[in-house]
Amino acid sequence: NSLEKIKNLFGKNININNKSLLGYALSKIYYNNDNFSESAKFLKISNKNIYKNIILPRGWTFEDELKLFQNLKKIYHSIKKSNIISNSEITPIFILGMPRSGTTLVENILSQSDCVQPTGENGFILNQISEEIPNIKKSSIEDSNLISKINSDFISKYFNFLSLKKKYFTDKTPLNFLAIGIIKILIPNSKIIYCKRNINDNLLSMFQQFFHSYSFEFSYDLKSLKKYYDLHNEIIKFWDSENIHFFKLKYEDLIANKQQHINDLCSFIGINYSDKMLEPHLNKRYVNTASSYQVRQPINANSINKWDKFKEFI
Repeated sequence: NSLEKIKNLFGKNININNKSLLGYALSKIYYNNDNFSESAKFLKISNKNIYKNIILPRGWTFEDELKLFQNLKKIYHSIKKSNIISNSEITPIFILGMPRSGTTLVENILSQSDCVQPTGENGFILNQISEEIPNIKKSSIEDSNLISKINSDFISKYFNFLSLKKKYFTDKTPLNFLAIGIIKILIPNSKIIYCKRNINDNLLSMFQQFFHSYSFEFSYDLKSLKKYYDLHNEIIKFWDSENIHFFKLKYEDLIANKQQHINDLCSFIGINYSDKMLEPHLNKRYVNTASSYQVRQPINANSINKWDKFKEFI
């Protein structure tokens, strides 16, 4: 049968990329058949292969992530002291948090509104910061001239890049949580929605996911993944301590009481609630993220407590 064919192919000496994709496929097949032990086995093998043979040889280390966190805080403290004036009639809605925390679902819900333009995971802000400060993941920023490039011109480039047609637009780049304070200074009228999900379900969901171009390098190794989650918690607490206003949305709460929480979201943003938002799966827009399949399903609790099925084996 097809399972045996895939297993035979997986056992052969093929390139790491193909072998890992087959491993993910086997893990998914076993998961669908309620064989969580075998599902976890192939998941761990595939991720170990990617981490050892692709991620580490790239030169990535966990220190890169730590340095990025530290440097973004430094940029924030620097621009906090400057007098950046940014006025815009356009209101960005930033939907952010750990990858696989519900950001795509929230964007799909909000883009059911006629006044909201979805721009997906456009990545512009963090990519542009990395372009202006090329070594941001490798060394501490000491040059104030580099930091001064993060200014209102930077935001003009962002708006031009997106070709905006509506008053509100969504940017659901998850890792923008790293720059919440920077975003709020540069675009004071922005609305920020921080998505949070049960830690074990969130980390499992990332560990199960093959990300395009092997992005989120930390997600292929469980120790690195847990450390990254702790760093993420730390920076969210930091933005809180700076009294930056953002909406906190728990995935499980949204699933349990969707109408109430969608209403609350709309009030926070300043848009009208619509019953269409209760059926985001009917949204026909193209979704190019790891959640493209899930967002075509009605809002459901299928992903809640998924970790319980794996905890013995991972």
